Formats: sequence, C-alpha cells, structure tokens
Amino acid sequence: MAQREFPMRRMLIDDHPATVTPIECHRCGVTARFKHSGMKRKPAEAIEQYFRNHGWRVGSVPRGDVCPDCQTREKPPLAAAAPDDTVVAEPPRTMEREERRIVFAHIDQHYLPDRSGYAAPWTDARIAKDLGVPRAWVTEIRDQMFGPEGSNPDIEQFRADLSAAKAEFKDIRDQAATAAHAHNALDQRLGEALGRLDALGALARRIEKDIGA
Repeated sequence: MAQREFPMRRMLIDDHPATVTPIECHRCGVTARFKHSGMKRKPAEAIEQYFRNHGWRVGSVPRGDVCPDCQTREKPPLAAAAPDDTVVAEPPRTMEREERRIVFAHIDQHYLPDRSGYAAPWTDARIAKDLGVPRAWVTEIRDQMFGPEGSNPDIEQFRADLSAAKAEFKDIRDQAATAAHAHNALDQRLGEALGRLDALGALARRIEKDIGA
C-alpha cells in the first residue's frame, strides 16, 4: 500500500510564520497540526506517528482520520448480562474414601479432646485451605465424627475488643453531643442575660439623668 502524503502549509503561530501539517477529524471537524522545524519536511511516517501518539486514528486517506474524542464516543456501552446468564455454583463432588480418611485425620489432629471445638487457631475453613479441599467436606466429617466447630479464642477476643471500642466511641459521641447542646443553651442564656443588663444599664442612666435634673 502506498504511503500517505501529508500536505504542508504556512501559517502564523504566535505571530511567527511556521510550516505545519494539519489533520482534520472527518466526523466533528476538529483539527490538529504537526509543526515542522524550518522548511525541512519531515517524513510521512514521522508525521503519522506523531498524530497516533496524540490519540488520533490516522487513515490511509483523510476521510479515515478520527480524533480521540470521536473514538471515545464510538465505543459501544457494555451490554448488561442477560437474566439467564446467572452463574450457579456447583456443589462439591463426593469425597473418595482416601480423601475422607485424610480430612478425618487432619481434623482429629487439631480438634480438642473435650470435643468442644478446634484448638486455636484452627477452623473448618483453615483445614479446608490447608488440605486444598472444599470446606463442605470438612464440615460434613466434623459434624458426623467430632462435634461443633467451636470458636476461635483469638477471633472471639477480636470481636469482643471491636464491640467494646464501638460502644466506647458511641458513648463519647453521645457525651460530645450532649455537651455541645448544653454549651449552646448556656450561650443562649448568656446572650439573654447580657441583653437584660444592657436594658437595665440604659434604665439606670435615664433615672440618674431624671434625678440630676
């Protein structure tokens, strides 16, 4: 395919003559230009690459030139997923006998002797991750052969600390709101008292003036 030829034009830029190669979007008519150094013509490849670097789509002919804004507007919106495209999670496959034995042994290694739950920090989720098996397998065997999952002391302590911190924050916030309300009420009373003092002061000056007369 023949290399496209770009025209050169002389024009004033900042009151100085310059040689430029213009490009015009065939959709919206916006223009851009490539400024040559002196009268020496740059090769067509360099001019085309300049416009491409600035986001233009450069066609083999001027009718193929499209500015960056028009390219953005022509991109179609993402289609919404059809209602029947809902992904349904498949249930885990049935355990083989050897897999059941391995899961049982791993639970037995970390389950407390009093059958109250796992030793910290173990849980169904951690055992499943450690073995690389579905959590449902671990839960099934633990329910059938051991007992409740129990609780993780570290997690329970974190939850207790978090709950206490939230309660303390709420108490401080409520106290601050009460103090702000009381401050506003005192400020209002102070303003009213100053008003009464001003009125009494004016009355006192008038009485003194009447007595002095």
